[in-house]
Amino acid sequence: MRLPSFRRSRFPGERSAIAMHTVIRGELPALVVARSDDDLWLVGDGINEPDSAEIMDLVHLSHLVELDRTLLELADLERGQQADRETVGSPWVRSPFQWLDEEE
Repeated sequence: MRLPSFRRSRFPGERSAIAMHTVIRGELPALVVARSDDDLWLVGDGINEPDSAEIMDLVHLSHLVELDRTLLELADLERGQQADRETVGSPWVRSPFQWLDEEE
């Protein structure tokens, strides 16, 4: 049995993610959160394609949690999973994570 990623539904203060600028600036909500097999966290707005490094940046997850406390629900997201939701307030739906180029 695998233990949850982080105890007490908290991300460690130093835990970072690659997130879209629109989410970091609070312009759009986080609608996609992924944790790759190699433990890279990704946060997207669910609208823009994450195909360019210019639209993403490294940020502490604690900053994103300040903008959206529901991200704490994903502290136990396992490696190789992603969570999506349609709108803020919609439930997070978990599924296996795949890099975009792996889907082709």
